[in-house]
Amino acid sequence: MTDSAPGKKDGGAARKRPSSGGRYRALQSERLKELAARHAGDLEPLDLLPELALLRALLTDYVERYDRFSAALIAWHESFGNPERPAKPVKILDVAAAGSLLAQVGTLALRIEKQKSAGAIGLAALDAVMGQMGAALVQAAQETIDDDDTRTKLLDFVERRWGAIDIQPQRV
Repeated sequence: MTDSAPGKKDGGAARKRPSSGGRYRALQSERLKELAARHAGDLEPLDLLPELALLRALLTDYVERYDRFSAALIAWHESFGNPERPAKPVKILDVAAAGSLLAQVGTLALRIEKQKSAGAIGLAALDAVMGQMGAALVQAAQETIDDDDTRTKLLDFVERRWGAIDIQPQRV
């Protein structure tokens, strides 16, 4: 072993700890620094709807341009031997890119739904809770209201009101 510091391997440089200047402080591009700062200040970083909209827009744009680019590439290949051959298309769209975008749209949509439903109660669980609440109300009414007509009117009234409650899931 050479005269290196105890615990350090020969020839190895000590790892530098990042300074408190931020994760992206070493970025050279001013535009990237600006974008990183803007995204770091996002008040709703888990709101993925803008990303979903962008992915869908990119996919739609790709699909709309695919036929035009394919036709340009075919025309270019067919023009060999023709002295007035058209220029080769600059960028050819890859059909795998559309598949990748489509998969990303689906994945992101699933993530959004998972986030939305993370704290939600299912309809079966809500129905069970409502049943328990109804049973508890009936028992409380029987224990506290001696008059049968008053108790019956109250329970009928509550049942009508609860029956009017819409428990269908709300789409946001």
